[in-house]
Amino acid sequence: MSKAITNKKQMEILVRLVEENLDIAKGVCAKSQAKPRWEKFASELNGEGPPMRTWEKWLKVWTDFKFNTKKKMSQNKVEQKATGGGPNKLHTFSQLEEAVI
Repeated sequence: MSKAITNKKQMEILVRLVEENLDIAKGVCAKSQAKPRWEKFASELNGEGPPMRTWEKWLKVWTDFKFNTKKKMSQNKVEQKATGGGPNKLHTFSQLEEAVI
């Protein structure tokens, strides 16, 4: 089974949609309210496909992207507190990751 890779345009749309719906971004709205909005998001995102995904899969794409961005931030924080020499190991962030931050 090959892994579907989200295209750049879809990621830009996903971040924009979530920025416009901060309660969705933070995961603080009820599932009964979130599901119809995620279904609408999926419809818009699939219009820019492939890949085509269900609303649940798009939700997973968002949570994974948010998790990985937070992980990079955490690693940067640890690296900044590190002592000693060696090369700089700080992660840089894309514009989309900056929007999530």
